[in-house]
Amino acid sequence: MREVVFCGVDEVAEVAYLSLQETGLKLVAVMDDGRQGELFFGVPVVTVVEGLSSIGTPVVITSLKRRDELERVLHGLGVAGSRIFAAGVAEP
Repeated sequence: MREVVFCGVDEVAEVAYLSLQETGLKLVAVMDDGRQGELFFGVPVVTVVEGLSSIGTPVVITSLKRRDELERVLHGLGVAGSRIFAAGVAEP
């Protein structure tokens, strides 16, 4: 895994981005239907549908407040659960 996509832009996304800088991962897309057209640390924010064009890239849900909602949207669009991760949530 070398690339990731963020889903949801809020204060958690900012912390996740800063943490990402300490890794070898590259942020390739940022998705948030309500913030489309904005820039997030230089990366254009696109709709969830547009951001899913990165087939196979892991998606990190970077909003605690909207985590459940965003997870439902991603599943509804056919994103496999094995590709969805949540910032701040440890894997079992």
